[in-house]
Amino acid sequence: MAATSTSSNAAAAATANLSGPGSARGNGGSLFRIHRDTRFANDKTPYKTWSGARCFHERHRQVEAPSFYIHVQPGNCFLGAGIWHPEAPTLRRIRQFIVDNPEAWKQALSAPAFRKGFEMGGESLVRPPRGYPADHPLIEDLKRKDFVSWATLDETVVTGPRLREHIARGFAATAPLVDYL
Repeated sequence: MAATSTSSNAAAAATANLSGPGSARGNGGSLFRIHRDTRFANDKTPYKTWSGARCFHERHRQVEAPSFYIHVQPGNCFLGAGIWHPEAPTLRRIRQFIVDNPEAWKQALSAPAFRKGFEMGGESLVRPPRGYPADHPLIEDLKRKDFVSWATLDETVVTGPRLREHIARGFAATAPLVDYL
């Protein structure tokens, strides 16, 4: 379940392909479409009013793996990391891994850089998942349907010259979570 790279390697790999000198390449499927063909349509509104990019884990083709995410939208810019809506077998493996390795899970979520700017989010079950006791110390985490974290980005950061540095710091802060998942 744990990723094969260390926290620093995961963050470095995720930020290596950000735009900058010498890093130009095709999108490789990591960018989301923001426009649609409106040439013959009466409705000219955009397909999406936001843009997002995922920086995939090195094993994403072999297994359902966590990723880093950048979201840019007027009034709603953020960085994210984790697994959004995992398939049922992956969700079961993550929950069992939390039960089997609770200290590592707590450590990933309690890292100072993570706590400073990121919060866990996503959907959760109302009742404990089948097979897990309601009095388990990590029951709130076991109820999660999504294992994602995010931190908001100020629009001045997004439009400023230090965006790349800010993204690298954010990905480094969430790398222990991504490694755990």
